[in-house]
Amino acid sequence: MRLKLIAIASILVSSMIGVCLPLFNRAVPALNPDKNAFYVVKAFVAGVILATCYMYVLPDSFNNLNSVCLPENPWRKFPFTTFVAMLSVVITLMVESFATSFYRRAGEKKESLVTTNGNG
Repeated sequence: MRLKLIAIASILVSSMIGVCLPLFNRAVPALNPDKNAFYVVKAFVAGVILATCYMYVLPDSFNNLNSVCLPENPWRKFPFTTFVAMLSVVITLMVESFATSFYRRAGEKKESLVTTNGNG
Protein backbone atom coordinates (compact mmCIF):
# COMPACT_ATOMS: atom_id res chain seq x y z
CA MET A 1 0.00 0.00 0.00
CA ARG A 2 2.86 2.34 0.83
CA LEU A 3 4.46 1.79 -2.59
CA LYS A 4 1.16 2.46 -4.32
CA LEU A 5 0.81 5.78 -2.53
CA ILE A 6 4.39 6.70 -3.46
CA ALA A 7 3.66 5.79 -7.09
CA ILE A 8 0.49 7.89 -7.12
CA ALA A 9 2.32 10.86 -5.61
CA SER A 10 5.24 10.59 -8.03
CA ILE A 11 2.89 10.34 -11.03
CA LEU A 12 0.98 13.37 -9.79
CA VAL A 13 4.13 15.44 -9.25
CA SER A 14 5.71 14.46 -12.57
CA SER A 15 2.43 15.19 -14.39
CA MET A 16 2.22 18.62 -12.79
CA ILE A 17 5.81 19.34 -13.82
CA GLY A 18 5.09 18.20 -17.37
CA VAL A 19 1.98 20.35 -17.61
CA CYS A 20 3.76 23.40 -16.20
CA LEU A 21 6.84 23.13 -18.44
CA PRO A 22 5.41 25.35 -21.19
CA LEU A 23 5.01 28.11 -18.60
CA PHE A 24 8.76 28.11 -18.02
CA ASN A 25 9.95 28.03 -21.63
CA ARG A 26 10.93 31.72 -21.60
CA ALA A 27 13.01 31.31 -18.45
CA VAL A 28 14.72 28.10 -19.62
CA PRO A 29 15.85 28.46 -23.26
CA ALA A 30 16.30 24.70 -23.70
CA LEU A 31 12.53 24.21 -23.31
CA ASN A 32 11.75 26.48 -26.26
CA PRO A 33 9.90 24.48 -28.94
CA ASP A 34 12.46 25.55 -31.55
CA LYS A 35 15.30 23.74 -29.79
CA ASN A 36 16.38 20.12 -30.32
CA ALA A 37 16.01 19.26 -26.63
CA PHE A 38 12.27 19.88 -26.93
CA TYR A 39 11.95 17.27 -29.68
CA VAL A 40 14.05 14.76 -27.74
CA VAL A 41 11.85 15.16 -24.66
CA LYS A 42 8.71 14.94 -26.80
CA ALA A 43 9.92 11.72 -28.45
CA PHE A 44 10.81 10.23 -25.06
CA VAL A 45 7.38 11.06 -23.65
CA ALA A 46 5.65 9.56 -26.69
CA GLY A 47 7.69 6.38 -26.22
CA VAL A 48 6.77 6.16 -22.55
CA ILE A 49 3.08 6.60 -23.33
CA LEU A 50 3.14 3.95 -26.06
CA ALA A 51 5.11 1.52 -23.92
CA THR A 52 2.71 1.97 -21.01
CA CYS A 53 -0.23 1.45 -23.31
CA TYR A 54 1.30 -1.71 -24.73
CA MET A 55 2.12 -3.09 -21.31
CA TYR A 56 -1.39 -2.66 -19.91
CA VAL A 57 -3.74 -2.80 -22.90
CA LEU A 58 -2.18 -5.30 -25.28
CA PRO A 59 -2.33 -8.43 -23.07
CA ASP A 60 -6.02 -7.88 -22.30
CA SER A 61 -6.83 -7.30 -25.94
CA PHE A 62 -5.02 -10.51 -26.93
CA ASN A 63 -7.12 -12.42 -24.41
CA ASN A 64 -10.40 -10.78 -25.45
CA LEU A 65 -9.89 -11.15 -29.20
CA ASN A 66 -8.93 -14.82 -28.86
CA SER A 67 -12.02 -15.64 -26.85
CA VAL A 68 -13.98 -18.77 -27.70
CA CYS A 69 -17.11 -16.58 -27.83
CA LEU A 70 -15.88 -15.03 -31.09
CA PRO A 71 -16.22 -16.89 -34.37
CA GLU A 72 -13.14 -18.67 -35.71
CA ASN A 73 -13.15 -16.73 -38.96
CA PRO A 74 -11.72 -13.98 -39.05
CA TRP A 75 -11.03 -13.24 -35.37
CA ARG A 76 -8.63 -16.07 -34.59
CA LYS A 77 -7.09 -16.32 -38.05
CA PHE A 78 -5.82 -12.73 -38.29
CA PRO A 79 -3.92 -10.93 -35.50
CA PHE A 80 -6.27 -7.98 -35.12
CA THR A 81 -4.67 -6.93 -31.85
CA THR A 82 -1.26 -6.29 -33.36
CA PHE A 83 -2.83 -4.79 -36.48
CA VAL A 84 -4.78 -2.21 -34.46
CA ALA A 85 -1.74 -1.52 -32.26
CA MET A 86 0.55 -0.86 -35.21
CA LEU A 87 -2.15 1.16 -37.00
CA SER A 88 -2.54 3.35 -33.92
CA VAL A 89 1.22 3.92 -33.74
CA VAL A 90 1.36 4.93 -37.40
CA ILE A 91 -1.60 7.30 -37.02
CA THR A 92 -0.10 8.81 -33.86
CA LEU A 93 3.23 9.41 -35.60
CA MET A 94 1.46 10.92 -38.62
CA VAL A 95 -0.52 13.34 -36.44
CA GLU A 96 2.64 14.31 -34.55
CA SER A 97 4.55 14.83 -37.79
CA PHE A 98 1.78 16.97 -39.30
CA ALA A 99 1.52 19.05 -36.12
CA THR A 100 5.28 19.62 -36.04
CA SER A 101 5.42 20.63 -39.71
CA PHE A 102 2.43 22.95 -39.22
CA TYR A 103 4.15 24.57 -36.25
CA ARG A 104 7.39 25.05 -38.20
CA ARG A 105 5.58 26.50 -41.22
CA ALA A 106 3.68 28.91 -38.99
CA GLY A 107 6.97 30.00 -37.43
CA GLU A 108 8.59 30.49 -40.85
CA LYS A 109 5.63 32.58 -42.06
CA LYS A 110 5.86 34.70 -38.92
CA GLU A 111 9.61 35.24 -39.46
CA SER A 112 9.12 36.15 -43.13
CA LEU A 113 6.42 38.69 -42.22
CA VAL A 114 8.70 40.28 -39.63
CA THR A 115 11.66 40.53 -42.04
CA THR A 116 9.56 41.89 -44.94
CA ASN A 117 8.12 44.62 -42.72
CA GLY A 118 11.63 45.73 -41.75
CA ASN A 119 11.23 44.93 -38.09
CA GLY A 120 13.74 42.08 -38.08
